[in-house]
Amino acid sequence: MQSRKLAAVLAVILSAMMLLPVAAHDHGARPVVTAAGVEVRQAWSPASVPGVNTRSVYFELINGSAAPLVIIGAESPGITGVAIHETSTAGGLTSMATVEQLTVPPGQRVSFSPQGLHLMLTGAEHHRQGELLPLRLLFADGTSLFFEAPVRKASGQHQHHRYDTAIPKS
Repeated sequence: MQSRKLAAVLAVILSAMMLLPVAAHDHGARPVVTAAGVEVRQAWSPASVPGVNTRSVYFELINGSAAPLVIIGAESPGITGVAIHETSTAGGLTSMATVEQLTVPPGQRVSFSPQGLHLMLTGAEHHRQGELLPLRLLFADGTSLFFEAPVRKASGQHQHHRYDTAIPKS
């Protein structure tokens, strides 16, 4: 009787563990987070600029599941707002717009990168190089995926993001 109870408890624990994101590493030694066939790879965020309370987060999202993946938002502890933004350039002007939801078809990937799609965090405190920024992607089916984005020194010039404002591209 004891062994049946132990086996039942272990089965419940193992089942719960299968639902948690699994941390691994890709060839670039950057964290990979996988859950239910969805992967986040090469997540990072540029180090904060003192006095600027917005920041961006970049990563690659792979939908390895059999169903479309619909991202409806994201959240991060201590951050007042997280939104999906897309930067575009037309006629020499660069602008940024909020993306309300993003669908990733089965077997496809999408890159969140500088000058393209990215997560925009507002009300962000100062984060230093080497710290981990916790994030959770929210999906339309009610599930979510937790990952951490290492804060690192940005290469090139830092982008100061403005909302709904067209700025000349230099």
